[in-house]
Amino acid sequence: MREGIDVVSKAFLDVHRDSWVEQVGKIFYYHRELALLVIVANGIIYKMVIDRFSGKAAPLLAANGILVLLAIQVLSGVILAYLGLPPVAQVVHLSFAMMLFSLEFYLYLLVQNTETYKH
Repeated sequence: MREGIDVVSKAFLDVHRDSWVEQVGKIFYYHRELALLVIVANGIIYKMVIDRFSGKAAPLLAANGILVLLAIQVLSGVILAYLGLPPVAQVVHLSFAMMLFSLEFYLYLLVQNTETYKH
């Protein structure tokens, strides 16, 4: 999505930001569908963490943090798509995507560490 926006912004010489998303075309729809998949996957992961690690604080904190970051991602994505790509929302969306991925990886490491010590 980011690459498509860069191409459109150069073509429009950084004006008419409110029409950039529609100029990107199908990439936007793929991005949105992938976002829905990420939401569903994280919902499943959250449920699994709640069921398996209800007494352990670290996995629960990580899972709750993922939900917060995911909500910020969705909100900033909606703002980007429907409010003309405000630059602040672009920074928030990219930064929180990185944080979300990092926290998901951290949760993975916590779960792997817990599984290692069970055997």
